[in-house]
Amino acid sequence: MIVSKSKAFSFLTMLIIGLSLLLSCKDKDLPQAVGPTAPLYIINATGDTIDFFVNGTRQNNTTPIYPGGAIGYLPITIGAQSYSYKKDGNPDVLFTFPYVLNAGSYYSTFVGGESANETFIHADALDSATTILQADSPAYANCMVRFVHASADTATLKVTISSLNSKGVDSINTSFENCAFKYVGLFKEVIGGSKTIMVYTSGSNTPRIDTTLILTAGGIYTLFTKGGLKGKGSAAYALNLMTNN
Repeated sequence: MIVSKSKAFSFLTMLIIGLSLLLSCKDKDLPQAVGPTAPLYIINATGDTIDFFVNGTRQNNTTPIYPGGAIGYLPITIGAQSYSYKKDGNPDVLFTFPYVLNAGSYYSTFVGGESANETFIHADALDSATTILQADSPAYANCMVRFVHASADTATLKVTISSLNSKGVDSINTSFENCAFKYVGLFKEVIGGSKTIMVYTSGSNTPRIDTTLILTAGGIYTLFTKGGLKGKGSAAYALNLMTNN
């Protein structure tokens, strides 16, 4: 069969266009592979704005993850995947590590620094926390809260959560003791409302952080530290709050 020069040229042109489109998509945000997923929260405890990738595909497509901020719960394909992080606007990968998510579980990843050793993933017991709220507080007068030590360069911590009693004196509702880096506390039940939260470094009676936060009744919360004791600006040491439900 004889192919005319015009048809051959047309075919070659379409082939070149197709290859160009394919190459142009190489570094763009591509859709997640189809399959069963598990919800994954990404918490940025560093002083940098970061992006999160699964198998080379960026997941936080609508906004970068700012210092002390979080994105989630993202639907991530279960099974063995390769997770990587980059500073927003920088093509270089900070670090990559594999992890296996299982169906039926919620997860949180805390990025505490610029290496895999300073980052950790934890399965979140949201179902049991919700069950406790429903059993002990049918009207949802209480809430659940946990503490996570996500500051890589900070010593062991103690955290207290208190509220004013009827006499106007702080009464400790709960505390988290001996919290080393990567510590993830259990969700604990407290009465909703205004809470005084203090963070102490090991052996000190002077709080490094003394702040007041509102924990709304019915909420399931994570308190986490970010930055470092010597950090400044976006890397300054601080206590942040995220909502898990």
